[in-house]
Amino acid sequence: MGEELPFPDASFDLAFGRRFSIIWMSIRRSAELLRVLKPGGKALLSNRSA
Repeated sequence: MGEELPFPDASFDLAFGRRFSIIWMSIRRSAELLRVLKPGGKALLSNRSA
């Protein structure tokens, strides 16, 4: 499974993940998510499906 998102650095103001588990997320994936967020960007993560 690839861990690199196909987006340039600082591409997004907001990232949303549904059915997302912080436990599942590795340090490398955390860094990759932060890489694509603009400075001051927000990540909204949910582990609920509803």
